[in-house]
Amino acid sequence: MALREATFAGREFFLGAYSFANTKPEWQVQRVNDSAFLNWEEALQTKADGIIGIYDRQTSISRKDTGRTRVVIVNASVKKHPFHSVVSDSKEAGRRVAAHLLELRLHHFAYIGIEDVYFSDLRWQGFEEALLAAGHNDAIPSINVSISDKLAPDFSDWLKSLHRPCGILCANDGVGVKVIRMARDAGLNVPHELAIASVSNDQISCVESPVTLSSLDQDFKEVGRRAAAHLHAWMSGQRPLEKVELVSPGEMVERDSTRMSGAEDPLVSRALAIIQREFRDELTVDKVLARLGKVSRRQLELRFRETLDSSPHEEILNHRIREAQRLIRSTRYSFEEIAYQTGFYDPAHFCRQFRNRIGQTPSQYRKENFQGKHSLHA
Repeated sequence: MALREATFAGREFFLGAYSFANTKPEWQVQRVNDSAFLNWEEALQTKADGIIGIYDRQTSISRKDTGRTRVVIVNASVKKHPFHSVVSDSKEAGRRVAAHLLELRLHHFAYIGIEDVYFSDLRWQGFEEALLAAGHNDAIPSINVSISDKLAPDFSDWLKSLHRPCGILCANDGVGVKVIRMARDAGLNVPHELAIASVSNDQISCVESPVTLSSLDQDFKEVGRRAAAHLHAWMSGQRPLEKVELVSPGEMVERDSTRMSGAEDPLVSRALAIIQREFRDELTVDKVLARLGKVSRRQLELRFRETLDSSPHEEILNHRIREAQRLIRSTRYSFEEIAYQTGFYDPAHFCRQFRNRIGQTPSQYRKENFQGKHSLHA
């Protein structure tokens, strides 16, 4: 395992690969100095049959150096290297974060990448493609930052120059946390002026951020598991698979950094914030009105129609259906349980609404979209 124990991704890759190794009695994970996390020099000295590792700009290993040892790379920091790869689909990650920010009804977007890192470029491409496909034809501001500890002082001016409210994708959680800190130091409100999301879902980094950070789970454990399975098949005499195998990202984990509304109407924004927070409960339009205070139902309906071309009731249903889709994709909960968890409290009504809005029954949707590796129940 030519991985870095100190990094979140390295630990997750290891856990995934190790879970596969535990199913194969013929596998032995080499340890040096009582650690399975090795650098490339140590890994090659073990004369192992196979190595799972990372490859970045500091890596200078060639095929000649590895001899007969099979090598599978599990990251996409550089565009080209001489080995086979199993990596998370960074372009799809950019698309999925764009979809999350679009759900917030935002009209302005930006990207903050990492200079000279290939997966950052791919996330930017996916992000831009998804926004263009959704009809956002304006130029999308983007900037690349160094992976050093601090952001340049003029980065604060760049943040202030963005049209707000703005949805920002940061290339990874490390960048996202730094951006949140600088935004707050600059007097910018996160999430109401800058809704910030990232990729990786390092839970410790995300929850320790000054504003908890929304992040797309990259499912690094599944990358590690598949890399081990690929290596096992290769060492067992099968031909290697494609040069690069892509693993779909996991779910978007929403936290406080994107819990906002992009609606320019402050009344609609307040109402949507209530809906986003309480849609899983027995929320009705009347209860939204009660929390807003001194607003008539007709006034709220008109403001929603003018701003969103929707209604408060439709937005409550939209939130419930989106959450139901996530639960159907990622858990084995019964549809009755999902109905209750998403605020329907009537499974038959839930199934009708789901079919009307998605065009499929919940069972049909699960059959086509279920991601078993994310299941919560056996």
